[in-house]
Amino acid sequence: TLCIITAPVTMVIADQQNATFAFVALANVFCCYLSMALVFIPKVVFIVQHPGHDPREREDEDEKKKQEQEMKLKKILKENEELQKDIAEKDRKIDLLRKHLAMKKEIAEREAKEAER
Repeated sequence: TLCIITAPVTMVIADQQNATFAFVALANVFCCYLSMALVFIPKVVFIVQHPGHDPREREDEDEKKKQEQEMKLKKILKENEELQKDIAEKDRKIDLLRKHLAMKKEIAEREAKEAER
């Protein structure tokens, strides 16, 4: 719409170069300000209406969540290692008990054979 106004006015005052230059320059500046207003005013309005939606705060919260998750991961990995050690120890004890049981069974079988003789 600004072109519709600027072009005819420029043609009417074409013989006055200073006036033409001033009008075109002001129209150009007005167009720039209008474009910036159309882009930035909605952003400013949104920030004023929603003060808790600052992206920098969200980055801080994301960083805190990331650190908490890393701590949880380290804790779970440490607990996993401890449980694996406990399982390995219990497996070793089970093997020892099986060997002990096998030895007792073998001794009992020998004694049963000797008792039969």
